[in-house]
Amino acid sequence: MIDDSTTITFIQNHIPALESGQYTVEVSQAITANTQTTYSAQQSFYVSGKRFSLETNDVNSVYPPLGSSGQYERVLPHIVINSSSLPWQRTTGFTGQLTNNNKAPWLALLLFDESENIGATQQVTLGTLNSTSSAFFPPRTTEAGESDDDVVNVIDVPLNLFNQICPPVTDLQWLAHVRQVSVTNKSTSNDAAANDTYAVVIANRLPQINHLSTVHLVSLENYTDYMPTANNAYNSDTTPGANIPVGISMMRLVSLYSWSFRCTPQLQSFGGLLMDVDMNPPTLQMPFVTEENAPSSANQTVQNAFGMGYTAMNHQLRNGDRTVSWYRGPLLPLGTPPFLIPPYTSADQLMRYDPTLGMLDATYASSWQLGKLLALQDNAYAQTLVRWKARQTDAVSQSLEEAIIDEQFILPPEGNQEASLKKQSRISSTIKNVLGPLAAIINSGSNSEA
Repeated sequence: MIDDSTTITFIQNHIPALESGQYTVEVSQAITANTQTTYSAQQSFYVSGKRFSLETNDVNSVYPPLGSSGQYERVLPHIVINSSSLPWQRTTGFTGQLTNNNKAPWLALLLFDESENIGATQQVTLGTLNSTSSAFFPPRTTEAGESDDDVVNVIDVPLNLFNQICPPVTDLQWLAHVRQVSVTNKSTSNDAAANDTYAVVIANRLPQINHLSTVHLVSLENYTDYMPTANNAYNSDTTPGANIPVGISMMRLVSLYSWSFRCTPQLQSFGGLLMDVDMNPPTLQMPFVTEENAPSSANQTVQNAFGMGYTAMNHQLRNGDRTVSWYRGPLLPLGTPPFLIPPYTSADQLMRYDPTLGMLDATYASSWQLGKLLALQDNAYAQTLVRWKARQTDAVSQSLEEAIIDEQFILPPEGNQEASLKKQSRISSTIKNVLGPLAAIINSGSNSEA
């Protein structure tokens, strides 16, 4: 049996039932009696989809993360979109045949290196989108709900660079897909049901080491006639679009989303850092005992602690006192059997005491506190946790309240006359103390109204 919580399904695309645009429904009916009469009616409607901008909640996540630095030279940047059909809601204008009758998405993810210096994102209005003489933008038709005063974000890409990095239509079909994943354990804002189907758009270039890379999610709607075409099956050789007007030096692209990250060399990775500390003689240690200092029993204990990876750190206690406590990181030069039995409700519960040296071990307490801070940094998780705690507190309070009421008002078993009389007296007293003042308030209100 397949566990759905640990599986992921890749789907070629999600073609919407209707693309964005104007539609007309025509209905006719012919009735034949003595003569034939035909009745007909028309109804027009418009399917409106994203075109020149995205909402904040349209994008689920990006990778590499925004503003991060890491070993990404072998990573194709990609963006996860909450609407699984968004990349196929519009068209590039391609009318040819693709593999397995696939459909090319109208969205593409383009990576720009800092050395290519394409400039910052500009804000222009729809009315001036294709009015420049040097930057080309395909002719567009105004759709319902659009105004020439609407502001859009654009980037102007040098023509030569555009011809080098823009994927051909035959490549676009492989640069977007749909993923179905399990979101059983995913926290969401307001405890809303999490989406389990996402669209993923992937870039076609790798970032350069020690460079800042900027990625733009761009619209290629109606760009087919101006995009490069592939000259072989592997698209290793392309020909620039033949319909680009003469004299054009820049291609204007609508940028729906963008972010930047830096690609660092391998030495900054976890493996690279570990290899970098592999020195002979080793220096990543704290020397304690020397030949001139013969170890006593106490010194030997401290030396053993250093040998296990512990370090003596300054420690300020909750009452303000200062001391020195043991601490070590998660990596140990030897295996140790687990001895902690969770859960723990505070870091102080994980503070350990070393009676041989009279020192505290703050290792597990520090790890607990660090984990708590990392969890609370996620706003959705923190809010979900607070709401869960509130529900649990309300449930416990209600249960306690019901238990108290049952204890006060349920009569004892038959045969215990003395207990029954006491219980009835307590019930009468309670009713008198509660309902008496309440009745007085009600009567007072009635009299004032009269």
